[in-house]
Amino acid sequence: TAGMTYAKELHVNYSYTGTTENGAPFTPFKTLQAAVNAAPTIAVIYLHHSGTASETVTISSANNLFIQGVAGHPDSPQFLLTGRIIINGTSTRVRLKDMQIVAPDANPAITIDGSQGRHNFERVTTTGGTGLTITGSFQNWLELNDCAIDGPISLGGTPASGSSVTSYGLRAAAASFTMSHANYTAQLLDTKGLASITHSAGNLIINDFIGIGTSGITSTCNFGSGVFMMGNASMLTPSFTMATLNKSGTCLYMLSNVV
Repeated sequence: TAGMTYAKELHVNYSYTGTTENGAPFTPFKTLQAAVNAAPTIAVIYLHHSGTASETVTISSANNLFIQGVAGHPDSPQFLLTGRIIINGTSTRVRLKDMQIVAPDANPAITIDGSQGRHNFERVTTTGGTGLTITGSFQNWLELNDCAIDGPISLGGTPASGSSVTSYGLRAAAASFTMSHANYTAQLLDTKGLASITHSAGNLIINDFIGIGTSGITSTCNFGSGVFMMGNASMLTPSFTMATLNKSGTCLYMLSNVV
């Protein structure tokens, strides 16, 4: 990250066959979990050569941890991780960049279970599993920049007051988006497709949105539990029919240039 000085730089190479593993470029760790366990406060982990072995990576006490995929091929700019990533505990400021996470089963590719938030994912793609899930006592914020999520996006748990999720350029044509707690503020900005949106509580702001599945958008949020705002948006489905916006809750709402 520009302007950031890291206390330690670690490397992971799933193709490495040597016996010495210390995270150095020529003696890298063989798994991401080993690098996460060794990372101090303010560290960067570079991932070299995609792995095929399934790995569930748990990040429980990270502080300013940047995980950067280095695929090394212009036609495949994302590092491929077969497995799952779980961020929990006291972790804060976890950044994932240039990664494709392939979930091996029906569990979420990425789970944020509580944590202190302030996370940022950039050019992260998930396939398989159930997409991205937030559970537990989440705090502060999560930003998604130019990410593609294949599977449901669920904002649940018991977030602290003022918690937010903001996405820029989200591509998630196969994903449903659900938010269910009044303490969330979610902003979907420049979104290119979602299978459906369900809003039962919290502040939901949608702007520059195109492409929704036939299930459309449902807002059952009631007065005092949040607001619903949508602008510069199209309800056109991939099959060129118009989806339904069902605003049955009593929360305050505003629609502007929605077709």
